[in-house]
Amino acid sequence: MDTGTDHIAVTLRCASREDLTFGRAADPSRGIAFLNADLRKGRTPQQKREFALAVIAELERVLGVPRASVYVVFTEHDGPDFQMHDGVLPSWSPGEDRLQGIR
Repeated sequence: MDTGTDHIAVTLRCASREDLTFGRAADPSRGIAFLNADLRKGRTPQQKREFALAVIAELERVLGVPRASVYVVFTEHDGPDFQMHDGVLPSWSPGEDRLQGIR
């Protein structure tokens, strides 16, 4: 699924170290990160994997969170689940213009 970056939204929720637990984190004092990504249906498993690996690498590079201490979860939604002031995203279809047909 080809898409631009002009309509990506990011929400950050910070928690105290003692509020997060991840069994795979060898040294929780170095940080833990959970990423929940809500996506419009249509991304391939490869696209999701590449995105997850890029985010994991950035969290390590920027914040020092070890790669093994990051957990990424994708939730997929149909287009109409995304509501904006000027319309609703349509369901994805191959070759689409990503914002054409907003209703």
